Amino acid sequence: MPDLTSIAAIGNIASPVRDVAVSAGFAGVAVHGSVSFANLLASGLHSVDAKVAKADALIQAYAVGDPVPVHQVTLAIAQARMAVEMAGQIRSKLVDTYHDFLNMQL
Repeated sequence: MPDLTSIAAIGNIASPVRDVAVSAGFAGVAVHGSVSFANLLASGLHSVDAKVAKADALIQAYAVGDPVPVHQVTLAIAQARMAVEMAGQIRSKLVDTYHDFLNMQL
């Protein structure tokens, strides 16, 4: 007979995973139940777009002479660059996985 305490512990894993996903900008993570993969991807892309838009706005404000500290501009650019690079890596992994599924023998 399976140990029910170890099976019940699996349900407790969802809370830390959800907290990490929400703090990383994936607002589409549901509190209880399943998450749509499409919603998770869309949420991540919206987060990347928001970071790029923030960096663009700070660059424009700095360029026209608004009192924007240069370290904020640099930090926003670095965050946007890392978000775009991560999105590219995720895209590459998804395409590789898709090709693996296509080549899978049934």
